[in-house]
Amino acid sequence: MARAGDMTAKMMVLGVMASGPGSAAELQKRLEDLWPAAGFESNAAYNSLPVLAEAGYAHVVEEGTRQVDNRYEITEAGWVHIREWAADWPPDPVLREPIHAKARLAKLEKLPDVIAMARAQAERCIEESDRAHGKLTSRERLLAKAPPRNHNEELGAALMVAQFEDEALAWSDLAARRQKYANIVQGIYERFSKEARQAGDEGS
Repeated sequence: MARAGDMTAKMMVLGVMASGPGSAAELQKRLEDLWPAAGFESNAAYNSLPVLAEAGYAHVVEEGTRQVDNRYEITEAGWVHIREWAADWPPDPVLREPIHAKARLAKLEKLPDVIAMARAQAERCIEESDRAHGKLTSRERLLAKAPPRNHNEELGAALMVAQFEDEALAWSDLAARRQKYANIVQGIYERFSKEARQAGDEGS
């Protein structure tokens, strides 16, 4: 269940629609360009648009030859809804880490598999951090070549740079956390494996 203030696909589709009308494909691209690390489903816009239209937050401004090609625009009620959402406090982060559950449920002899998973995740997080740094550098170069033309564009550009900086930091921090966790579990595995061997030797 989504919590109040959650960054749901439906709300973010409405958010990207605020920059102008678009088809499901166009809005999906904006969604992924703005929040590539959010992991939204590839059909998020397609699934969200009928729900938003039924709620009165969006409406069709141009019908396509197929329903999927219809172009949608945010309504006044949609503007009110997105502004109210932006003013709400975000919910507290939830730490629901599958790697922790896998370690707790694994038998001792299976802990090396969990350790390998954690180290692999650390490597992927490093790659994501590098990508986020690349986006940040690319955006800064683009802004140097084509500075914002007005106050609103300057504000949007500054917030996007802040987002990329935060994403790069988040991935870097998660990589360090995963590596440290793998090292801790490695130590636990070695300790309890040694104790199990000693107990076996004493019992033989």
